[in-house]
Amino acid sequence: ENIPPELLKCCNWITPNYGEAKHLTGYLPEEQPTGRELMARFAKMGIHNAIITMGGAGSLIMTQGEFFEVPALSCKPVDTTGAGDTFNGIFTAMLATGKTVLEAASLASVGAGISVTRHGATGSIPVRTEVENRYQRLTFIKNLPGSDPGGFLCPLGLVPHRIDRCLLATDTDRRLF
Repeated sequence: ENIPPELLKCCNWITPNYGEAKHLTGYLPEEQPTGRELMARFAKMGIHNAIITMGGAGSLIMTQGEFFEVPALSCKPVDTTGAGDTFNGIFTAMLATGKTVLEAASLASVGAGISVTRHGATGSIPVRTEVENRYQRLTFIKNLPGSDPGGFLCPLGLVPHRIDRCLLATDTDRRLF
């Protein structure tokens, strides 16, 4: 179904997956826009806070006029059912507890990564302590070259980065994002 842009503008956050974002922004099914092109259309529609989830490719965030990418947690998926719902639930819960957008998205990415290693929708959702423990076990880095001076502490392998600067890091399995 088509959702009126006026309704989308009323949302604090929209979190479509790539296919849903294409539909919401009016791209044809055969078109393959980049995440940045999708976000540009959202901005033209008056939507200023959006996350496009892209499965194993991570997520793209647009907030306060800035664009960030949060890589997916490296894992071997067995069932992706409910991964988007898990991401959204954890993202929302973490924002409600005072986490920053990037912290919330990073934790949500960890939670979604855990969920795809299990079968089923609701049974695969990890509990908060499991997500936080997995997040804490990742190697932390600070002040990436080109990042803001205050530096956002983020785990190696789950490094949010500005699209414009293309800051990349390897994960704990040494796979380059």
